[in-house]
Amino acid sequence: DLLPPAAIYELQKLCDAVPSYPTADAMALVAAELGRPVGDVFDDLDESSVPIAAASLGQVYRCRLRRTGELVALKVQRPDMIRAVSLDLYLLRRYMQAVEWFKQEILTDLVGAAERSAFDVALLDTFARASYLELDYEAEAANQRRFEAELVPRMGGRVYVPKCVLATRKVLATEWIEGEQLARSPAAVITALTPVGIDCFLHQLLVLGFFHSDPHPGNLLVDSRGRLALIDFGLCAEIDRFDSNALTSAIVHLMRGDVEALVEDAVALRFLPADVDREALLPPLRAVFERAQLAAVTELRGQAKGENGMRAQTSSILGRAAIQAAPANGGSDFGGGGGDHRAVARRRGQFAAV
Repeated sequence: DLLPPAAIYELQKLCDAVPSYPTADAMALVAAELGRPVGDVFDDLDESSVPIAAASLGQVYRCRLRRTGELVALKVQRPDMIRAVSLDLYLLRRYMQAVEWFKQEILTDLVGAAERSAFDVALLDTFARASYLELDYEAEAANQRRFEAELVPRMGGRVYVPKCVLATRKVLATEWIEGEQLARSPAAVITALTPVGIDCFLHQLLVLGFFHSDPHPGNLLVDSRGRLALIDFGLCAEIDRFDSNALTSAIVHLMRGDVEALVEDAVALRFLPADVDREALLPPLRAVFERAQLAAVTELRGQAKGENGMRAQTSSILGRAAIQAAPANGGSDFGGGGGDHRAVARRRGQFAAV
């Protein structure tokens, strides 16, 4: 939405095709992390090995576990990343402090702009916490095992998470996935797996309350059995049960075109303050929504039959995910009371109406 396709194409290379660092340095780091020579743990891996992918924080090698012969993807962090990231975050935080000062002292106090809550430094601090967690491969391994245990059984064999084999803070070995990126797959494969991906991430948001926060093209693969395979779990996040229910409510209201209810959902999710001026906000929101609906109708009229089928599948997925997100007790459901049975029945009725 913000950049032209040519720029997007170049930026996508940062996902897995940035310049690598010397393998000799990587092998030294692996040996230091494992406390023994690399050859004692891995076969087909030495200083002449070439990484199969390199990203901003580390690079990946294809090798085998000496003990079992199992093929693994070995991710090795770039040297001294803690220092480099810390410096970047320090500079960014100083900048955000200056932005916050400018907004308060100049825009609000001097120019007379509306009062606002200071959020710039807090936003950067949240980003910093996630950045440091992404540098901890033991935390990533824990995320990966959680997805394997909680998400995969719910997806009916359509989604796969590779097994984690070995992890230290800077080295991570996982089961090798034989396949290609979903974004580089044939159109028929992309069409077939798009609803699977939507179902997968809606389950994370609305059912598990724990989601993969970095689903760029390099992290979504198609394995040899045609399943959607997720990799790279360094950046994941929790979502409160209350927020999960509010998101479900927002999806229902979005599909129904209920703008007034969407504003209340935004307040519940803390996107808007409780004292927001609803009378001033609703007219422009309704206008935006009506334009979007008109554009959607125009687009649908020009769509091929197969794409309409995929849209219908997507709507069905939204309904199923929202129904499965029904809380164990009815008290937190859309503000209404009643038990689990009534909560599920009410949601089925709402989606049937949509």
